[in-house]
Amino acid sequence: MFDDDGGWGGTSLFENIRFIGFNSDTNSCGRKQHAIVTNGTPNYHPIAYYRNIHFIDTGEKAMFNLRSPSQGWANLSDCGVFTCTGLYNVLLKLESTKYSGSPMPFGMPTEFQVTSNNKESTSAQVVPNCKEKSAWNAYLCQNKELGVMLFESQDADRMDRSSQPLYIRDSERGFDNRLNAYMD
Repeated sequence: MFDDDGGWGGTSLFENIRFIGFNSDTNSCGRKQHAIVTNGTPNYHPIAYYRNIHFIDTGEKAMFNLRSPSQGWANLSDCGVFTCTGLYNVLLKLESTKYSGSPMPFGMPTEFQVTSNNKESTSAQVVPNCKEKSAWNAYLCQNKELGVMLFESQDADRMDRSSQPLYIRDSERGFDNRLNAYMD
């Protein structure tokens, strides 16, 4: 299903978008709804920049939903002995965000970042100025220095040989992020 090489690098830019009427995280039929969500791919999600976004009649719980990876991906034919970690390493950067209407998420900043709740590692919870938002399955951060580290093997046999998991650690803060390679 996801057996491609996935995206590499790049970013996405979304400007001057209005999200209207996400007043609840469930719609009138009882199904989940959110203004901004991650797709279901197991691999890297390019950093997404949102500029001049306007949330109108939108509740805080319905603003974001960053999905977690499927534990079913932890198998030898997909991601190896543990799940693919692309969905655990998503970063959204918002600038000049506006809010109006009812409901309105009071106390929300105009410039902030949203990053995944990596439930299998210690990451955003130890980053300064990051606060868990369980309804989003994410962290709201006010830390402009957040980024995503990418690396790729340039060896000719890189599709047949792998070197994961890789651990990114900062022993002073307790940051310990385990990264897996792309699916397949």
